[in-house]
Amino acid sequence: MPKLLEAGEPDETQLLRERVEELEEELRIEHAKVLEARSHSANASKALMRLRSQFQPWYTTLKMLMGELDGAGVDGSGEVSTPQANAKWESWKRKLGGKQAEFIDALLEHGEMTGAQLKVACKCGQQTVYDTIAKLNKAQLLDKNGGKFSLKEL
Repeated sequence: MPKLLEAGEPDETQLLRERVEELEEELRIEHAKVLEARSHSANASKALMRLRSQFQPWYTTLKMLMGELDGAGVDGSGEVSTPQANAKWESWKRKLGGKQAEFIDALLEHGEMTGAQLKVACKCGQQTVYDTIAKLNKAQLLDKNGGKFSLKEL
């Protein structure tokens, strides 16, 4: 036997209609937000494309210039490295491999670094820094200048 509704009490169908209306309104609001986000995204993309087109000639020129500097043996430390020195370091990196090769690359790029800087640059733990420095010292490849390490002249 169906339950009789008391006066003023909405039936289940009415409650469901109201909930559907609420959800439809929420959907309209979210749809408007999506359209606005797409508009912002399109504007940001246009701005980035304009920025790229303005900087592209500079980027191309700098890339060519850096290639010329690399070819001339000029590294980031301001020192000129000879092709013979580069070949010697490449030979050591092949011989030692692993973290030792990574440390050599980092030191070639930065000139001199602390243990903490090597840890960050080579993405390793403190014990790995100690072990790798010990191996490079054993091979007589490092100089220690205060708290910083650098590669010896070859």
